[in-house]
Amino acid sequence: MSLSPIGPEELRQQRERLYQEMPAEVSALERRRGVMQPAGPLLYAEAESRLLHEQLSLLVLAVEAEQLDLERAIPSLRFLLDRAAVRLGGWYLLHDAADLVARVSVSIESLDSAARLALLRELVYYVGRLNYWLDLTIPWNDVNELMRATSGANVTLDSGEEVARG
Repeated sequence: MSLSPIGPEELRQQRERLYQEMPAEVSALERRRGVMQPAGPLLYAEAESRLLHEQLSLLVLAVEAEQLDLERAIPSLRFLLDRAAVRLGGWYLLHDAADLVARVSVSIESLDSAARLALLRELVYYVGRLNYWLDLTIPWNDVNELMRATSGANVTLDSGEEVARG
């Protein structure tokens, strides 16, 4: 599959749309059923997007502080972006976000340094908002209460056998 390049302005427009409403793919995660569904993919997608946001934010800050030469970091950056795209799309079915991250990866080398940095800033904002939407779908209080209620409790296996934790 050939990906079309993306520039800072198009990514800004994508980000602004993301600020307007929750992506359908995010709300669809809540409705998924199957093994570990919906909790597994939702919790892991939130963690993955948070980590990507933090990594990209630190990278942008390092470039702005002239502590990192972005051109020399492009191979590592592309590896990071390609890995994130595979996980977002393949593991969590967030195909729109995955395609956008992959498009940034293929575009980053062809841009001048100012456009490169502008594109990365927009990606930081986009991924941060994606993380926001994912986080909002997680009923954190309910998760914490469930963890407290089951902490130290025995585990019942499919066979019906009860096994003590720890």
